[in-house]
Amino acid sequence: MMEDRARAHRMGMAAALLLFLSLPAAAQTAADTPAANPPAANPPAANDSPTTVTITGNRFTVETLTRATEGFVQDHGHPSPG
Repeated sequence: MMEDRARAHRMGMAAALLLFLSLPAAAQTAADTPAANPPAANPPAANDSPTTVTITGNRFTVETLTRATEGFVQDHGHPSPG
């Protein structure tokens, strides 16, 4: 019983982390604003290819995500006050 709860907790935390990492950055910092970053003295040439980023990972099944989410909610969710 306790092992099942611990496993569900770990899966819930993994699902929460997966969700967090899959979300785009929502806020810009002051360093990201155009005023904080003046144009470069030598802008890149138009024919420069953009940087490519490849991300690989494991795909979770619907059942795994459902169990992880339910475990996370059960471990961390609290009813709202009346």
